[in-house]
Amino acid sequence: MFRLRWLKAKTYPHLLAVVVFCLLTVGMTWPLILRVNTHVTPGQQPAMTVPYLNLWTLAWNHRWLKGETSSYWDANQFFPHQKTLAYSEPQLGTSLLTFPVVLFGGNTVLAYNLALLLFFVGAGMAVYTLCWWVFRIIKEVSKTDRFIASITAGILYAFTPYMFQELGVLQLLATLFPPLCLLGLHCFFHQKSWAAALLFTAGFLGSWYTCAHYGLFLSVFVACFILLFLHQELFHRQHIVRALVIVVILVAGLLPLAKGMYAAKEALSLDRPEETVRNLSAVFGGYFHPPSSSLLYEKILGLTSLGHSHFLGGTLICLAGVGIITPFGSQILAKRSSDSNNFSADAQNRPSLQRYSIFYAAMAFVAFILSLGMALTPIHTKGLGVYRFLVWFSPYNLLYKFVPGFSSIRSPYRFSVFVVLFLAILAGVAMLWVYRRFRSRWRWGLILCLISVAIFELWPVPLRLVKVPTTLEELPRIYQHVRKLPPDAVLIEFPLPISSLEEGLETTARYMYFSTFHWCRLVNGYSGFAPRSQSELMDMLPESESTSAFSALKTFGVQYIVAHWADMTEKETVLLQTLEASGHLKALFHEENQHTLYQVDNSSHEEFAMEVPNLERLAIYESKQLHDTVTLCFYYQINTDQTVLIAPWKNPIECEISWYKNVAEPFQKDRKPVLVKNVSYQGSQLLSAESNAIAIDVPAPASGEYQVVVTHRLLSHFVTRSGICRIYPHGFVRFSEGS
Repeated sequence: MFRLRWLKAKTYPHLLAVVVFCLLTVGMTWPLILRVNTHVTPGQQPAMTVPYLNLWTLAWNHRWLKGETSSYWDANQFFPHQKTLAYSEPQLGTSLLTFPVVLFGGNTVLAYNLALLLFFVGAGMAVYTLCWWVFRIIKEVSKTDRFIASITAGILYAFTPYMFQELGVLQLLATLFPPLCLLGLHCFFHQKSWAAALLFTAGFLGSWYTCAHYGLFLSVFVACFILLFLHQELFHRQHIVRALVIVVILVAGLLPLAKGMYAAKEALSLDRPEETVRNLSAVFGGYFHPPSSSLLYEKILGLTSLGHSHFLGGTLICLAGVGIITPFGSQILAKRSSDSNNFSADAQNRPSLQRYSIFYAAMAFVAFILSLGMALTPIHTKGLGVYRFLVWFSPYNLLYKFVPGFSSIRSPYRFSVFVVLFLAILAGVAMLWVYRRFRSRWRWGLILCLISVAIFELWPVPLRLVKVPTTLEELPRIYQHVRKLPPDAVLIEFPLPISSLEEGLETTARYMYFSTFHWCRLVNGYSGFAPRSQSELMDMLPESESTSAFSALKTFGVQYIVAHWADMTEKETVLLQTLEASGHLKALFHEENQHTLYQVDNSSHEEFAMEVPNLERLAIYESKQLHDTVTLCFYYQINTDQTVLIAPWKNPIECEISWYKNVAEPFQKDRKPVLVKNVSYQGSQLLSAESNAIAIDVPAPASGEYQVVVTHRLLSHFVTRSGICRIYPHGFVRFSEGS
């Protein structure tokens, strides 16, 4: 029997695996390796918006790690809002991995690209190591067998089409930690060692801190593994100490992340509407759409995808199908005997490959169902009877409503990467069967053919690269003057976003990246979430009279303005020229009529000092979100040229609403309210004469007629209003204010 003797050495297979994954990474991301210090790829993203955001995020984290800022969550975008880093993935884990690069003189672009390349190699090696360890339980399997099976699984996982579809979103490439977490669980299940416990902890925390999406998704499968394999042994006296230590480390490790994210969520209500989640859920047909990033399907065969692709790959599906079946019918893959030197005496009580195959096949199915998200929930459920009840209990809907964190996830389709992970492990099982089933003279030809077909099918089109400035000298000369501004200067840059799409927000994301060279506080901002008041400011500035626009700028604390004239709209140009002519703006520097740095006139600050507006009237409407709530609206008295910024950390609004059933005797002393609720306004809004109301959804009692008493508090001002509210059985609400 033919054997690669040098593979019998202890470390040679693993070194060869590293070389294979490095070469494939360089080849599939070509020509990135040639411009790793200067260029960034947007991948399949329509613009450079997301890469600029991730470059800014890494730079902010590196700045904090170097001790140049004491406030981690209060990043320099979306001023004057706070906790703005939590509006998107903070990516502290990725920043820690790349911190040595910038510490020894590298730039952020180099750190970004090295992280991207590392994630490909790391994902392949993580699955390779997981399969190498798991396949030890199989009888009469040599190192060559395990090497072939493990490296095939690693290739199918690391270079899945999902990775190249999301190539422009750095945090979504951090797929190496889930398999490391599973490896730690497997090792802990068999050995109960501290090293295994620490490996699991590192994998779990690594998933959360590089991509909170994956950390949250991984928690589902970790819980399933523990329930199926570890639920009994964890409570044994000799293992409970290790389990408690793991829990303490995980809680302590996740607490800083959870605290920052919760603070932002509590203030701005970072929840995704069900309609948004439904639109970004996977659909069954998407698993058959060839990816636009594929060289084979897109360029050679011309099979253009008609929708969002979740393509798994034909090779992966075929091998995984074989991997599900073979453990049940092949004696070659039987469980290792209990007298093996590699296992303890109780090995016969531990899972066989059949049990692991069932587990990973089941987890692949669970991940597939969860990737469908709200797509299982019809938009209109009235009249559906029992089906409406069953749909409410759909897996993702339950996670969305009851598991913290899932309500902030907008893209359930990203569960598909876990489908790939579990199927890749099963594909490794299939390669074991192929290697041991076929005769020697056919074996290597068939194996090399399968691996070559898999690589060819996964090979992407050449990357599109974009040159990114890496030094201050490469930026427009205006930023050299911006850098000389006071460290706490507040800046807004024109032009403003032209739309809410990624293409329209690319300039804003570019401003954020440019801010890493001066770190002034920006009113501009781009992130996964955005304060409502920010978009309202961007909408009103070009459309308002100069006095109203200047009032809005002062409301946000703007001290300086950078104008990029070539990219601005005619309305924006006229606005700034009018403000300059009226003396509200003072030009500090002009750059060849292309860029101008303005200072906002502070002499008229008192003229625009914000006063707490008076409450004009109260209204209650039926809610558009939930059937058991109503919408409480406060209307304010706002002067024509006045604007007020309502934000969680500035001008907070709270109210207490009490519902009384006894309407005929409103002043009866012993009457008790049917329902009392204290609520606060979660959001951010720019109040003006044209938009002078805020809305809060509050719980409502059953249908009937009630007297409603509302106490409104804005800062230290209290106002109490009341009225009669009629709630009809079908949800309609009629309200009249007055005692």
